[in-house]
Amino acid sequence: MTRWAGTWRVPALAVALAAAAAAQDPLAAFDREYAAASAADSRDDLDESARREAYRRALHAFLRVPAALAAPRLPAAGYAAERAGDLRLAAQLYASAAERDPRDAFVVEAALRVSLAMGDARGALARAHAQRHAHPAAVRAFLLAASGAAYGALLEEAGRCLRSGDTALGLFALESLADGRGSSADLCNHALALRFLGRLDESIARYRTALEREPDDVIAWNDLGLAELAAGRRAVALEAFRTSVAREPRPGDGPGTTNLALLARGGLREALPEPLVALRALVAQRPNAELARWLWLDAVLESRLGPADASAQRHDSPARAR
Repeated sequence: MTRWAGTWRVPALAVALAAAAAAQDPLAAFDREYAAASAADSRDDLDESARREAYRRALHAFLRVPAALAAPRLPAAGYAAERAGDLRLAAQLYASAAERDPRDAFVVEAALRVSLAMGDARGALARAHAQRHAHPAAVRAFLLAASGAAYGALLEEAGRCLRSGDTALGLFALESLADGRGSSADLCNHALALRFLGRLDESIARYRTALEREPDDVIAWNDLGLAELAAGRRAVALEAFRTSVAREPRPGDGPGTTNLALLARGGLREALPEPLVALRALVAQRPNAELARWLWLDAVLESRLGPADASAQRHDSPARAR
């Protein structure tokens, strides 16, 4: 009986000693807190502040790990810092993790994501561009995961790159988003950049792909018309503008009527046979549409004075000067 009792007490003591040792092991403590944070992250009944607090506890546990032991946990610690809201520390931890293992795709994507979240859209794009061959999947995942303000920051930075002459970086961002996401909006953004650079046939092809996805996109039809017009195909452009107008949910919702009015004013009268009526409806719908309002006033002037007298009046038109 005594022997049986002894064999019971020894394992119990061993378990207690092991638990005590684990409690003093900083790596084990971090692993425990990180696992708890991951579990909290998957729960639907917790709000974001509770999840962030769980990752903050994990991060504090990591900061107690001796530097000599910390290297294998750097990616997880970076993620804990990111989810805890400490982006600067997350960037430092991801950078250290990348130095240790530059092939870690998780770290590559996470570092790009944090850079963008910190407001360095140009730096994030430049690094993504530089890593596009070595880490194509990570770069693609970074670009496609961007949403909301982060997505808007990428688009704005791509536009700045194009305007400043860094066309390779700007096109990389817009083409990657168009190819990866495939939405009509992303395809049209890439098409617009190509038109801006004078690559009209490529731009038109992109617009037509966008319209295959969203055949009722009145902006895409209008912009296709602008690209066709720039390419010298006026009849095709006219048809695109007319299609844009025909597919408006409400008359005047889109820019097609304005471009038809510009064509009519340029001598192609059949583009908009009754500009006064069409432009009046557009201005009533969108009173802040400056160009349309000016074209409407121009049409009013012509209807009252006749084409020749209106042309003379236009020379000094304050609206035109603006």
